[in-house]
Amino acid sequence: MARVRKVTRTIISTDAEVMTINSATKEVGSVVITVAGTYNLEDEKEKKALDKAVRKSFEHQNLGETIKYVDITATTPVTKHYTMLEDDFIKMAECKVLAQGELVEDEEGEDED
Repeated sequence: MARVRKVTRTIISTDAEVMTINSATKEVGSVVITVAGTYNLEDEKEKKALDKAVRKSFEHQNLGETIKYVDITATTPVTKHYTMLEDDFIKMAECKVLAQGELVEDEEGEDED
């Protein structure tokens, strides 16, 4: 049986528990938002970066008009191993054609703001 070619990545992300309030019922709740990367909450700059990433993701969750973001109450780093068939990866991934012998440097994702 032929070996199936796969692309794999181990990615560390952060699960942030977010305190919410329902502005209609005044009930306090929480949701978990997962964002890429790890953050040192002792570093003010990283804490702000986490807050920005979580707020952006929170807004895309479509939780309704009445559920409001209050604050991040806890964070947990999570390590996951992702795998995808190489053929699927080729179909879905962004591609940059390289000249013969050209090397690719590690690229940081661009901010979409």
